Amino acid sequence: MTGQLVPLRQNRDFRLLWIGQTLSALGSTMSSVALPLLVLVATGSPIKAGIVALAGNLPFILLQLPAGAFVDRLNRRTVMISCDLGRALAAGSVAVALLADELTFAHLVVYAAVDATLAVPFQLAESAALSRIVVDESQLSTAIALNQGRAYGAELAGQPVGGLLFGIRNFLPFVAEAIAYVGSLLTVLALRTPLPAPPRTRAPHLLRDIKEGVTWFWSKPFLRWTALFVSASDFVINGLFLLLVVIAQREGVSEVEIGFMLALGGAGGVAGSLLAPLIQKRIGSMRLIVAGVAWIGAPMVAALALTTDYLSMGLLLGLTMSVWPVWNAVIMARWLVLIPDELMGRVQSAAVLIAGAPVPLAGLAAAFLYESLGSVGALLVFAGIMLTVAIFATLHKVVRDADIPVDADHSLT
Repeated sequence: MTGQLVPLRQNRDFRLLWIGQTLSALGSTMSSVALPLLVLVATGSPIKAGIVALAGNLPFILLQLPAGAFVDRLNRRTVMISCDLGRALAAGSVAVALLADELTFAHLVVYAAVDATLAVPFQLAESAALSRIVVDESQLSTAIALNQGRAYGAELAGQPVGGLLFGIRNFLPFVAEAIAYVGSLLTVLALRTPLPAPPRTRAPHLLRDIKEGVTWFWSKPFLRWTALFVSASDFVINGLFLLLVVIAQREGVSEVEIGFMLALGGAGGVAGSLLAPLIQKRIGSMRLIVAGVAWIGAPMVAALALTTDYLSMGLLLGLTMSVWPVWNAVIMARWLVLIPDELMGRVQSAAVLIAGAPVPLAGLAAAFLYESLGSVGALLVFAGIMLTVAIFATLHKVVRDADIPVDADHSLT
């Protein structure tokens, strides 16, 4: 890009999108604390908590590819507004049911599924919008790091606030979530950057469109293998959060203390997000970052097996989470550079499907591992997965070649 480059802090639409999604992440984080606690308090069953987690993650597998095809057909702003509205209504329904003392386990399963279903096209549309709003490739990794910072910041604030609100009245986290989605909707409405659907040269056809995106994704080794690496690490992180909630709850830790423990994980993520651009600039090598983060993550997860104190678990979780923003920023930025706009939704959906395929099973797996192996055994299994990722990321050619620049034809040369 030539001419003057507008800093991200002066990019009005990036700021609006960032603020809106900070609100959205804050609301969903508060409810994510309340949801497993609500199930555990009502049923005392970690398995049922895992079933709700499965319902909240399964749409990321089942709907990813169709959602990508639809996002590439529609105005990205319209997609985001519609999804925000639907998620606000879903969260509000749980709050109303709790107030009326009519909430059922089935209602919680449906709520989790609906919220996740609408999150899938929203996230694809937001990423496509980001590639238009942040027009310079050199700013993408910083923008992604800032977006991760908002997510971790939402955890930092949302986890303890969610636990506190749940302790006051169990419906309050879901009221807060509904209000947050409305706030996000308003910021999307205020965007000025045109976010039209990419132009099409032929009539849309769902299966053909999906196949085109999947074929393009599979033709890029960097996309394939980094999606697999992200898949394994996301499985560990998602399972880890539910596992630590279960361990703390069984140890008699209060809801507020559990929220604070998880908030320490968010604090680590915020710190890592703030440092990610600096670390990437200082290290420079993508291959060192991708492999190095995995080697750091494995012993951090294993160290959690040494304690059941909620403060110690929170601190170790924070250290573990501090390394992932660097990993995600460099990988996701390269994805956005590689993928052409007209295929953005479909190729991203294929990459996210591979990356997120095991994630819906993470909560259920964590519960079963806890029941069968205990807390130490479950944590060591997760550490073993990260060790495997570290070994593959170190030895595989696609990571060794990751520092090669991207050509204009969207290929690694």
